[in-house]
Amino acid sequence: MGKAAEQEQLEAVKRLREEIKPGETLHTILRHVSGSGMSRSISIIQIKRGGTYDWSYLIAKAIGEKIDQKHDGIKIQGAGMDMGFELVYRLSSALYGYGSKRGYPCLGDKCPSNEHVNDHTAPRGKGKGIRHTDGYAISHRWL
Repeated sequence: MGKAAEQEQLEAVKRLREEIKPGETLHTILRHVSGSGMSRSISIIQIKRGGTYDWSYLIAKAIGEKIDQKHDGIKIQGAGMDMGFELVYRLSSALYGYGSKRGYPCLGDKCPSNEHVNDHTAPRGKGKGIRHTDGYAISHRWL
């Protein structure tokens, strides 16, 4: 990745961190499936009071994928799994995961972190001061 592309990626991550907070839900829309079934174009939108926001372009920049201009979605390769979830998980990891250096604060009883599920000793509902670094900060739903 070139220096200009890295800068674009960092700017996209910074902007998305301002707009998409831990605990929020992003919605995906399947725009196109290739004839072979091995690639898809998926849009990612956020529904908030005051409007609906299509973050597909910035998300593609943040996670290093391309935009399918013909179908208005992020072009992603793969099959046999939920590719909408994959996109949101990768975004969440880029914004709040291990590489983000900051993670996200525990949301208590509504915390989406997998630590609470996979580690029975992790505190639940007493999240003050606890920070998670996983890809579950943002939830996903299909439209």
